[in-house]
Amino acid sequence: MTHIRPTAYPPGIESGRIGMQRAVDMQNRAAQEVAQAGVQGMASDTVTLSPEALSGRSDLPSLDRGLIDSQVAQYLALANAKVVSTSAETAQSVMDILGD
Repeated sequence: MTHIRPTAYPPGIESGRIGMQRAVDMQNRAAQEVAQAGVQGMASDTVTLSPEALSGRSDLPSLDRGLIDSQVAQYLALANAKVVSTSAETAQSVMDILGD
């Protein structure tokens, strides 16, 4: 798992950093779920479970859920990168105004 090193940043940048870390963690979990679902899909002996048997079983790996979570993680990372960018631009603007 890749961790982004914490440092003393302004709140907006720190919020974006934390959000990006969460997106990386979500991407890792999604990739693991896709891999597990793929391995389970290749098993030679298969059993089809009824919807009743599966109800409440969100812990089972799902290829669909893993792929969707992967896309969500990508959008979260992009959104949080924009938070960091906007916060840095705002901080620079404040420094420019105060520097005059």
